[in-house]
Amino acid sequence: MRLLTLEFVATANNLEPNPAFFFEYDPSSGAFTEALAQGDPNTPWIDCGPTAMVNLPDGTVLAESCTSPSQLYIYTPSGSPLPQGQPTIQSVSAGSGSCNTTCYHLTGTGLSGISEGASYGDDEQMATDFPLVRLTSASGKVQYARTYNWTRAGLAPQTRGSTDFALPVGILAGRYQLQLIANGYAVSAARLHGWHLSAGRRLEQQRESMRSRS
Repeated sequence: MRLLTLEFVATANNLEPNPAFFFEYDPSSGAFTEALAQGDPNTPWIDCGPTAMVNLPDGTVLAESCTSPSQLYIYTPSGSPLPQGQPTIQSVSAGSGSCNTTCYHLTGTGLSGISEGASYGDDEQMATDFPLVRLTSASGKVQYARTYNWTRAGLAPQTRGSTDFALPVGILAGRYQLQLIANGYAVSAARLHGWHLSAGRRLEQQRESMRSRS
């Protein structure tokens, strides 16, 4: 699904006419379905201009409220994401030199997702077409590694690519679930495996799987 905000046709005297409506677009069927508005399902969102949105790592969408700068909203999509948008992990190896205990190299497919992310013309671009690495401890604490040296940021669905990532500062030794995320779509639970971070900050894959917490 894709989330859109639509307004009435602009005129010379009203370039951004109110109200704005939320629609879910299903690319497989080409259908548009109006989504519920904020707080009141019977009325559209009265917006005062462009609405910035960004795709979050858990698959939800963060949207701003133009009428209240201090108010943010979370949109939770229905249904399942497209299978071709799911990234995969093929290998994780240690870095080299002085970085060999804090930095790692990951290879896989679909690292840049199948969408650039969100945008409002040439005014606002909230791109998420790059890989994220999420580490979840056995107790459920979630941390993100910094990714860099991406093979590409352009769209290349199911194409093999790679990224380097650096462990978060202060991360504790223990067992972790490592996930690759692109456009809010994480590696499936069936492909997840437990990883152990030693006191020497060496990340090693374990044979037993950890239950997905995504």
